[in-house]
Amino acid sequence: MLDKAPPENTLSMSNRGGFTMFLVVAALLGIIVGAIAHSKGRNFFLWWLYGAAIFIVAIVHVLVIKPDKKALEAQAIDNDGKKCPMCAEVVKRDALRCRYCGHSFDPA
Repeated sequence: MLDKAPPENTLSMSNRGGFTMFLVVAALLGIIVGAIAHSKGRNFFLWWLYGAAIFIVAIVHVLVIKPDKKALEAQAIDNDGKKCPMCAEVVKRDALRCRYCGHSFDPA
């Protein structure tokens, strides 16, 4: 009666649980990086992947990058905003006067 030992290259149940926990933690850490990047006008999904893969490098990178002003401006215009024709700053769509330069808008 020879007892067959399991192959050494297979994962035991405890190792599988640890690997699953590692993937869950990596995904959650990726969300942090993705959220910061999204607040700076960057693509959430790509930064989430980057953060989940190499969090330590990605968190430093996302903290030092500058916001994408064009993307943030486009996002502000999409979210109930308009561009002032005098100073080109984004103001609320219902604004009657630009808060940056004082230009009066036609009530329409």
